[in-house]
Amino acid sequence: MPAMLCALTGTILAISLEMMGFLVQPSLMLAQFWEREPFYLVDPYVLRGELNWVGAFLMSWSIAYFTLDCTKSWRRVMVGGMAFISVLAFAPSFMLWGILWLPFVSLIALAWTWGCAFLYASQHTMPADLAASQEALELKVETIPFPVKKKKVK
Repeated sequence: MPAMLCALTGTILAISLEMMGFLVQPSLMLAQFWEREPFYLVDPYVLRGELNWVGAFLMSWSIAYFTLDCTKSWRRVMVGGMAFISVLAFAPSFMLWGILWLPFVSLIALAWTWGCAFLYASQHTMPADLAASQEALELKVETIPFPVKKKKVK
């Protein structure tokens, strides 16, 4: 449930910013960037907004789930970093197929979702933390002295 709530807040924020028109100027700038040299993206297929919204929600849900499922803060930071790198790498890949994908909605949704999930995980004891601590307790091995026969000294 926390992953779903974090994903919903991030996605709703990103969709709201797009509907209010805050992302129009950055989207135009990115589209012009892809149309110039050396990319020359001419007459691209533009993804519909609804598909972008669904994709942003699915990415947000997965980043929230993986962030909440990690045990330490540095792992949560690594999950967030890898998600951002992956989303940024999709735009040039789609451009090679002639698809203009503007990743601003997805990036905003990911950033907000990851921030919410990171704060939630740092303020609560997560099941992954409990499982890691129980495994550490179970791995404790007590050594029992092995009986050794003593040699008789003559």
